[in-house]
Amino acid sequence: MKNMKNINKIILGILAVALTMASCEDKDKFPLSVHLDDANKAAYVRAVINQSLYLVEDIADATFEATIDVPVDNVAQYDLSFTLISGSGDYDTIPLNTITEFPTSISYTYAELATLVGTTIGDIGGGDIFQFIGTVLGRTGDFGQLIIILEILPGKQHSVMPLLLVC
Repeated sequence: MKNMKNINKIILGILAVALTMASCEDKDKFPLSVHLDDANKAAYVRAVINQSLYLVEDIADATFEATIDVPVDNVAQYDLSFTLISGSGDYDTIPLNTITEFPTSISYTYAELATLVGTTIGDIGGGDIFQFIGTVLGRTGDFGQLIIILEILPGKQHSVMPLLLVC
């Protein structure tokens, strides 16, 4: 008889929980559906980077290529800047592009990028970092950043892999 009372209490408890969950069927009151509203989607871009493996000695002939795209059509513009982080000195951040149409392909040789910050590709060494900084401006005035970091590793075959930080 005690087991029957416990089973009845368990069944009543399950029914109470089920009724509570069923009362949240109204989509306006369901907190997990807030992401479905377009007004709540953040303005951000996706950078698809087309890189291949090569030796650090080949960087003089290498090219950084990427396609900048938006998953949701709520981005007004994407401002792309570049800087070089190096142990040999400090370099200014240089504006590269203002992108307003998506998708857009971008392409820069590493020699061009070195020249933009006032150095030569021959001065680039192991541990130097090519850093692209993108600032997103949404159609509603919101903004964020996408940072792509490309570190040069000495004496090894490596893939220049991006570190994507979305703020």
